[in-house]
Amino acid sequence: MKKFLLSLVALFLMAGTTHAQTVANEVAGNYTGKLAISLTSKEDLQFGEETYNVILTADGNNTVTFALNNFGFSGMNLGDIVLPNIPVQKQTNGSILFGENAIKTFSFLDGAIVATAKINETSSIIKGDSLIADVDVIWKASEDMPIYVQFKGKKEATATGIQQTATKNAANTIYDLQGRRVKNPVNGIYIVNGKKVVISK
Repeated sequence: MKKFLLSLVALFLMAGTTHAQTVANEVAGNYTGKLAISLTSKEDLQFGEETYNVILTADGNNTVTFALNNFGFSGMNLGDIVLPNIPVQKQTNGSILFGENAIKTFSFLDGAIVATAKINETSSIIKGDSLIADVDVIWKASEDMPIYVQFKGKKEATATGIQQTATKNAANTIYDLQGRRVKNPVNGIYIVNGKKVVISK
């Protein structure tokens, strides 16, 4: 009887883990859309014409890495905002919410700009193939300055077959498993286009 109960508990734990992985894998991919930035208030957000990409990568459990590439404003390209280990949870209505996540510090323009960022879990959501992500950015100047950032985009269809092979062979942005951009990867597992890829040289 004791052995049976232990087996039953193990089965429930495995089922819970599989479901969590399914949610993270479900949202993983490349989202293309527009970015709105305001230095005054969230009510003043205005979307520009430029197209941006957000890559969500499943971390192998119920968390994802959020990568906003080529973030910038006022004509300045500052760099990438990569936020790892963000919990995702599917709701009964099918939408997926982001959970509480840690604030991460970034250094842009060779240290001239230092900022922090995190996903706003109260207002960011995925519905179907649509992503609305509010990124709470704080510019750490002489006085903390909030930068209101919102991304709205749609998930691109997953490439298959020859397209997928061509994508992997292209010169794509590569990240390590901690969400750091890598220019010259060595043997190991990396994130390319929102998917884990084994690179061997």
